[in-house]
Amino acid sequence: MSTAAKKLDFLASIAIILVAVLMGVVLIKNYIFNSGPASHARTAAGNQIKTGGPISLPNVDWSGHGHTLLLAISTTCQFCSESAAFYRRLAQGQRSYRLIAISPQTVNETQKYLDRLGVAADGVMQVPLDSLGIRGTPTLALIDGEGVVADVWVGKLPAGEEAGVIGRLQNLTAKASR
Repeated sequence: MSTAAKKLDFLASIAIILVAVLMGVVLIKNYIFNSGPASHARTAAGNQIKTGGPISLPNVDWSGHGHTLLLAISTTCQFCSESAAFYRRLAQGQRSYRLIAISPQTVNETQKYLDRLGVAADGVMQVPLDSLGIRGTPTLALIDGEGVVADVWVGKLPAGEEAGVIGRLQNLTAKASR
């Protein structure tokens, strides 16, 4: 092997090591230091959506409806499709909250997707999810009657966590009927 080839091989190895180190830094920054459901959703101002923090959605009046469950989905999201049975349970029965589906796709496209999944939402809106700080789908956000985030759940939830969400929502309905 010539000296030039050895130098080129050495430089290529250094470049590979540098890229690997940079990728490691990015992964650590994004997935270790920014872990947890709230880190997956940021408001347009860059603040994390947190329980107790306000949320703004154009043309939505929070005050007239008690609680609102926002379902952030995408028609191309495999985890959204896999969670359809859970979303059907959230949308059915006597409930004290309304369910609004938000999606980056058009209202018509999202409505057809929800119909295919058998999920009946009280409203469907086209919203750039990053404008609400939502970086991934599916995301559920429970909003109180003053537009304050009461809870946030991100991703496809395990069965135990789904049961916890349903229990929380059933408690809201029980309190509202008293």
